[in-house]
Amino acid sequence: CTRSKAVRYTKNGLSFPFLLEYAAINSMLDQINSCLDHLEEKNDYLHACLKELLESNRQTRLEFQQQKGGPRPAPALKIQLSHYSR
Repeated sequence: CTRSKAVRYTKNGLSFPFLLEYAAINSMLDQINSCLDHLEEKNDYLHACLKELLESNRQTRLEFQQQKGGPRPAPALKIQLSHYSR
């Protein structure tokens, strides 16, 4: 990003070079915003997948323990799992 050497004001406002620089910065900010939105969507998707995987693993462990006649998971584990849900 290059800065204009001097900002000149006209009767109608700012000079043309300054307006071009402003438009370029505005465009870059729009691109950054778009990238951040995309990352947020990916993060939400990954969070949902990991939450689903965690629940699936929990269910599998419960079924395995029931088949073996082992102890049920401690209530504290349930609290920990709910702590990570959004």
